[in-house]
Amino acid sequence: MISDSFVSNDGGGRDNDPSDPGDAAIDNECGYTHDAYNSSWHGTHVSGTIAAVTNNVVDGIAVGVDGITYNLAKIVPVRVLGKCGGYLSDIAAGIRWAAGETINGSTNPKPAQVINMSLGGGARRCSQTYQKAINAAVNAGATVVVSAGNSDANAAYSQPANCKNVITVAATDRTGGKAYYSNFGSVVDVAAPGGDSTFDSPNGLILSTLNSGATTPAADVYAWYQGTSMAAPHVTGVAALMYLKNPNATPAEIEATLKSTARSFPETCSECGAGIVDAGAAVSAFTPLAPNDPPIFDFNYGPIDIKENTLTANAGAVVIDVNASDPEGDVITYSIDSGNTSGDFNIDPSTGVIAIAHSLDYERTSTYTLAIEISDDLNTVQQNIDIYIEDDLADNNDPTETDNDGDGYFTPEDCDDDDSQTYPGHQDSRGKWGKNGVDNDCNGIIGG
Repeated sequence: MISDSFVSNDGGGRDNDPSDPGDAAIDNECGYTHDAYNSSWHGTHVSGTIAAVTNNVVDGIAVGVDGITYNLAKIVPVRVLGKCGGYLSDIAAGIRWAAGETINGSTNPKPAQVINMSLGGGARRCSQTYQKAINAAVNAGATVVVSAGNSDANAAYSQPANCKNVITVAATDRTGGKAYYSNFGSVVDVAAPGGDSTFDSPNGLILSTLNSGATTPAADVYAWYQGTSMAAPHVTGVAALMYLKNPNATPAEIEATLKSTARSFPETCSECGAGIVDAGAAVSAFTPLAPNDPPIFDFNYGPIDIKENTLTANAGAVVIDVNASDPEGDVITYSIDSGNTSGDFNIDPSTGVIAIAHSLDYERTSTYTLAIEISDDLNTVQQNIDIYIEDDLADNNDPTETDNDGDGYFTPEDCDDDDSQTYPGHQDSRGKWGKNGVDNDCNGIIGG
């Protein structure tokens, strides 16, 4: 959702790529006097606290951390800040998009039930841009969790902590008292662990997922951070667990239960809200919906063979009709969750019919594994279906077929594929857009 290409640091404005290229800056690059600094990978750390998966093994050794909702909830990443910060308008757009509102023609297919905002800035009152976006999200059914701020000051002078319809979170240290940096005040609703470097490091901090790159992404690692940005995702994770127990809960019910079940502070934390959020108590106190069994695939679908240059490879050809049933008779929605990297297949969300999106014309044999999801709105079940596309060797020397951008796909798909390394449609002359010496933008001119 970042509209400024300088801030996005990835060469573009708003797009469907939420990956973080890094927010490092050189001396004074941000328009004021400052030293150079490395990329923070802030969002990666926050996301790990919410939903890092378990059972991670590297070279036979168990590694990693457990997110609050490990192996249960999924993250919908929305990038609104980048190099040197960002704009309130982008943050507001990100809130609205996350909740399901259409922004610049794009709609989130899986609206978030909980929106975490580990960010903020000084403001005597919540801006109307912020408040209207938050109100829209809450009206759509999303709970909005925000960090109180790290200035050891009244959170009433920090936004979005001072906005209405949010759950504002202060940070506690390892003793359960207020972390030295945490904001406080009447706008704070609850507190959660945020880490405190005044204790023995790193044990006083919050361990979560990160990246080892100083400027651009490198290897996945784990690191210790502190801040109300680390406290807020603890509350977000608990709220997500509550929604898993009762998907029809309202944001007001989520907030009220979090407050009423919070445990008392074992150490001093003046004006830190109702107490420290208690995951077990909050989830236990929440009333679940009546039992609802998940939908069921009618068959275990085996491998499907498609041969290039036959009717089965033509645009619109039916690949398979996926059938499923629901024990309660609920309406089932079908989707392709992953594996459709080149957009070669479409699925009818109401019938489950998978069809060829455009005629398949490859110069190599390919295998797809489509992860098909069926959902009754309360439960989601997934099954993988392997699709084997056999190359027709007879047409591999057809002079009309060229691999313009060098990614292994051939015209006409060459300029329509989603290959992330070659960026078809962009200029040839810049190495950042893919391979030089080829027709990346498919205009018929090499390097033009």
